[in-house]
Amino acid sequence: MSERYKATEEDRNLVQVLAGILTPHTEIAMVVTNPRTKRPIAVGTLRKVFKTELAHGRARGKAFAVGKMFKLISADHPAMIMFYLKTQCGFRETSHHQLSGAGGGPIVTTQITAEKLRSLSKPELEQLLQLMDRISG
Repeated sequence: MSERYKATEEDRNLVQVLAGILTPHTEIAMVVTNPRTKRPIAVGTLRKVFKTELAHGRARGKAFAVGKMFKLISADHPAMIMFYLKTQCGFRETSHHQLSGAGGGPIVTTQITAEKLRSLSKPELEQLLQLMDRISG
């Protein structure tokens, strides 16, 4: 039966640091060497032997980044404030506008023909012209 891999304190520190900067497990396993075989350890071995270091390193990395983020927010850094509001508070930039008619229903339109325009009285035509001026102006 082969001898199991035994982690050194140096290996544990290295794994925790690499996990803290979000290095993928496959890459961490490549830099941790089994002293008996002189080869990198397997990813499964990494996850089994260094379970605590992987979890703690990741948590410490996140805590560090969040601390820096809140320091920038506290210093009124506009981009960081917007980043936080968008990613953590559900804020978003949108230019989506929806128009509706009375009571939220569809917009009612009327097609105006030359015949309808000819049938309008002078006060109705003046009212229409005023309305068109307000819309265009």
